[in-house]
Amino acid sequence: MAFTLAEIITAARDGLNDASSAYFTDAELTRYVQQATVLLSGSMKANEEWERRAVANGVNNYLAPESADIIEISHIQWEETQTGLVKIDPSKAGHTGSTVEDDMPARWYQWQDRFWIEPMPNSAADGKYLVIFYNVTTNDITQIPYFVQPLAISYTLMKAKLRDEKYAQAAQLHAMFMNELAFYRADVFQRPSHSVTDLHIADDARAAR
Repeated sequence: MAFTLAEIITAARDGLNDASSAYFTDAELTRYVQQATVLLSGSMKANEEWERRAVANGVNNYLAPESADIIEISHIQWEETQTGLVKIDPSKAGHTGSTVEDDMPARWYQWQDRFWIEPMPNSAADGKYLVIFYNVTTNDITQIPYFVQPLAISYTLMKAKLRDEKYAQAAQLHAMFMNELAFYRADVFQRPSHSVTDLHIADDARAAR
């Protein structure tokens, strides 16, 4: 079950034995929760969205999705075939695989607020759609998966202990937070190599769009 901001703050107060707000204000704890949420959503890619983008003949670069606070595209695939494009390093552009325009674009890379696809799209690709998956960094605790929300409690307790100059306790809480962060990032959110081309959109997700 997902938690609200108020529930996260109440849980943190329980850990701090400060139910009456005698030592920590709601505003202060809210700030700590928001800081934790930015870390969680950004470092773990825990707030992923996707959108369709039409491809045009002779156009090989496009603006990244505008709704993301910090743009980080995860992967791109063709909507019709559900075939994933291979992500490459920008320095490899034009030097990896086919560059013949008769071939459908099969690779992509991102640079700042734009992404490029190659080879250059031709008339065969004109009007077809790419599906772009990207991460949105947020400070809203309700926008990240419920199972990582409790990590914001550990982070809030750590920040509160630092403010209270209880450094040993803060160090323990920090280690707990970082260990859990590493676990979820490695075992839940990190995706396999883009050498795997069969990246699929779930049928119910496609229908919803």
